[in-house]
Amino acid sequence: MIEPRIDILMSVYNGEKFLADQLESLVRQTHQNWRLLVRNDNSTDSSVRILHEYCIRYPKKIVLVSDDCMQLGACQGFAKVLQHSSAEYIMFCDQDDVWLPTKVEASLNELMRLEIKNPGMPILVYTDLTVVDEKLRVLAESLWQYQRIDPRNNSLNALLLENVATGCTMIFNRKLKEQAEPLPSEAVMHDWWLALVGSVYGRLSFLSGKTVLYRQHGRNDVGAQERSFKSRLCKFMKSPNASFVRSTRSAARVRAQCRALLAHVQCRTVPDPTLMIPLQRYVDSTNTLVRKWCLIRHKMLTGDYIQASKKLFYF
Repeated sequence: MIEPRIDILMSVYNGEKFLADQLESLVRQTHQNWRLLVRNDNSTDSSVRILHEYCIRYPKKIVLVSDDCMQLGACQGFAKVLQHSSAEYIMFCDQDDVWLPTKVEASLNELMRLEIKNPGMPILVYTDLTVVDEKLRVLAESLWQYQRIDPRNNSLNALLLENVATGCTMIFNRKLKEQAEPLPSEAVMHDWWLALVGSVYGRLSFLSGKTVLYRQHGRNDVGAQERSFKSRLCKFMKSPNASFVRSTRSAARVRAQCRALLAHVQCRTVPDPTLMIPLQRYVDSTNTLVRKWCLIRHKMLTGDYIQASKKLFYF
């Protein structure tokens, strides 16, 4: 039986320190019918040299994608390489992590199981991660526990404010790619956009196991940050003005992304138009208090009052 082919997508920027470790972890995967499409995002270190060396060693496995763009950043960099994918199944890969050997196999099996139950539907599967330091020493066994993430909160309402699907753990089918493209400039991150679109048109599911060693080294684009109420409060007390500016900018970006999602959906058929009602009301609201009431009214904030309060404050 021929294994399904998977395109693994990577956008590299100055990743020389950890890039080889990640590439080696791909080579050691138990599922071997994959192709790595990698784009250089205008690196100034030896990343390109490392990539060329691996392209020579694995010419049928690793492809260096070129384009006329310069530095695009993580979101649009991944969006650009996504355009080159032609496989039925797709995964995102960060340059500085290490994949556990059964990551591809386990994720693919779960996605294909869901496809049997949901024929023709866009599907996205995501997993937990183990947080490690530069030398791969464990900092937190579970990212979900460390950041107080509930992976079950993957409805559209919940995803509007918080993405629970980390990009480097994702696998999704081509049907979702077709629904999600083109990624708008307003998208906060590529993985968040895919999760939002998947929640509208298809199905999101998760595996509770960890599939990635999520390396923290001080230069991560996003990174793992403790999200306890105490840590947020301490950060706010140290610099309340900076926290307010960050929260305002974050809210503005999320609102712009919501507007982009509405525009995107209007160009396509929505299985259940009522899904878009809370999103439309959130975007149309101009008053902060009205928007917060909208979040509570449409259950965008889940859990008890304390948990809801934590999510209201972007410290």
